[in-house]
Amino acid sequence: MSRKNVRSSPRRKPGTGKSLSRRFRLVSALAALVLVLIAVFILTRPPLTWYVEEGLESPWRRILNTGSPPRGFKRDVRILKPGETPPRKGQGFIITRKREESGQAVTVYPRLSFDLEYQGAMVLALDPWMVFRNHQYPSLTRDRIVSKVGEGVLLIPGSDPDAVRAWAARLLEQPEGEFPQGPEQWQEAESSLFTSISFPRGSISFNWQDVWQILLGKDISWTYAPLSRVRDLPAYRSNILEATVFPGPGENRFGLQAEILWAIPQGSPGVKPKLKEAAVLWLKSGETQTLIADTLRWLPAAPEGKPFNPAAMSARLAWLTCSYVWEQHGD
Repeated sequence: MSRKNVRSSPRRKPGTGKSLSRRFRLVSALAALVLVLIAVFILTRPPLTWYVEEGLESPWRRILNTGSPPRGFKRDVRILKPGETPPRKGQGFIITRKREESGQAVTVYPRLSFDLEYQGAMVLALDPWMVFRNHQYPSLTRDRIVSKVGEGVLLIPGSDPDAVRAWAARLLEQPEGEFPQGPEQWQEAESSLFTSISFPRGSISFNWQDVWQILLGKDISWTYAPLSRVRDLPAYRSNILEATVFPGPGENRFGLQAEILWAIPQGSPGVKPKLKEAAVLWLKSGETQTLIADTLRWLPAAPEGKPFNPAAMSARLAWLTCSYVWEQHGD
């Protein structure tokens, strides 16, 4: 075979292999840098946190352990002491009974049971105040409250400041859920409560045990109490009780006094939006809110929530149909 018929293989240009090697190293270095930047970004982003009001940390931990919350939150809750707020860059949800410090005696929330949130704060559960009586006896009327005489006994644990304030608020309430905000009227209403209402003698020193002893007896009687107090009673005793709304001054609209548990989103909506959306869906579900209510011994806010006994069923109906809800604040 002639040398002329043999094709010679092309020669590699000088430096070509070194150039490819340098490019490969450069691309690898850039890829590694990108991975490092992504890792730093993920690790330095604030994790989602449950910021829980002091006093609620134990029940909220039980709720998280018993329920099925979305993953992606810190393993433990962050406790917020009175007056404390989450860090400026904190991300997550505030769990609290105090939506804001308004400085007012009463805060009224129109249509809260329909909207289930107020200014971005979600209602998880509530502890409504209801009038309780033996189901065999008649309901309490407004006339019986303002009258000095009449059938049945009005009961109040006078040693409980919350109960005294609750009764005073009902006497000060005006139609459409209007309340005085000045301290003078409230102090006067509380100090004159035991002379303006025909409570039994000695009521000023009654406790809740005294009230239940009379209420569960054979005489017609009524008391104004939070639902959680009834949940503390044995089932065989609480099941004979019926709950009705306090007879207010209005005819077509009625308000419900309650302590409320709120979930308030914290941080930028653009941070971990899918996880936050999953957390909102979990918080709003009837199953979760029933778990929350059973843990706190309250009432679930969701219409799908399950009441635990006949009295709670009546309270649930009052909650779902009330025109407004109001919170009473402390001294």
